[in-house]
Amino acid sequence: MSSHDLAEKTAGLTSRVDNLVAIQTGPECRELERQQARLEKLTLAAITAALDESSKRYKDALAALDTANEAIGEGDEKMQQISRIIKIVAQAADVVETLLKKAGGL
Repeated sequence: MSSHDLAEKTAGLTSRVDNLVAIQTGPECRELERQQARLEKLTLAAITAALDESSKRYKDALAALDTANEAIGEGDEKMQQISRIIKIVAQAADVVETLLKKAGGL
């Protein structure tokens, strides 16, 4: 685990959410766009924040990002679960945001 893991995983989730935006319509698309913007902000904050990679919060944030990335998966079989994915992505963003606020990065 390196100090860049949080920024890289947050950026990766941002990219996956962007891919979902491209294939969704209606309220789901708008919610995903909001999540994408939030994740972009968190990615930039994670790049500049001085984080303790050994802390439980850091590890929890990485785990939440992994869960969100896994929920999205690679393809269309997950698209029928878009409401669940939106919720999981929001939870991951909440955990990352809490970590960055505690570290003074936001």
